[in-house]
Formats: sequence, structure tokens, C-alpha cells
Amino acid sequence: HSFLDIPRIGCFNLHFSFLPKLRGASPVQAAITSGLETTG
Repeated sequence: HSFLDIPRIGCFNLHFSFLPKLRGASPVQAAITSGLETTG
């Protein structure tokens, strides 16, 4: 099977920050260094 054929219902993706403002590999650290008190 292809990797994309494995999910039966669908796929789920989450990101720990507000996109696109805090995109990247370390969104939590970017939120802290930006002085944000809340994040996604």
C-alpha cells in the first residue's frame, strides 16, 4: 500500500501555534521569545 492509502477515514494535522505567524519547527519557542501569552 501507498502511505497515502493507509488512513481509512482521513488525516489529522495540528500545529501548536497561530499560523502563519508562528510557522516553523519551533513554534512554542517562537511564541515565548515574541512575548505572547497565548498560542494555538
